[in-house]
Amino acid sequence: MMVWRFLQEIAIYNSNRKKASQLYQTLKNAVEQIKDKTFKQIENDVINHLTNEGWQCDYVTFCRQENLQTPNANDNKLVLLAAAKLDKVRLIDNIEFDR
Repeated sequence: MMVWRFLQEIAIYNSNRKKASQLYQTLKNAVEQIKDKTFKQIENDVINHLTNEGWQCDYVTFCRQENLQTPNANDNKLVLLAAAKLDKVRLIDNIEFDR
């Protein structure tokens, strides 16, 4: 019984390891939409996409790079931050970019 559980956990780990890269890739794709959508629309799109892929999102938000405050229309140096759980593992990622 113990061997079977161990093998199941290895299979789950390998599956999640492959899925873990989805978080960064989703953020990368979201940044490419910055000219076409509002911050809130993109944040909601990211949350919906990750949720549909089995993630539990803690937060997805745009901020200013310099102070992590809420950006306005004139800010150019931005960062997209996200934290989400995949099973029992919580991943935190970000992507900095210039608008």
